[in-house]
Amino acid sequence: MARNGVIFNGTYWIQSWSPLCQKEERGELKMGCRHMESAVLELFFKFGWGRCYRIED
Repeated sequence: MARNGVIFNGTYWIQSWSPLCQKEERGELKMGCRHMESAVLELFFKFGWGRCYRIED
């Protein structure tokens, strides 16, 4: 798995588990995941990595 895939897989699982959390925390978890994904995408695009580029191991 590409290193950037770890972040998106992590946020996917956090959002999947959010229904198991208390109601007050669900929105915060989902919003936090969206902010993290946005920040990572912005960082990748800032340094010239488009969606089609992969990080080689």
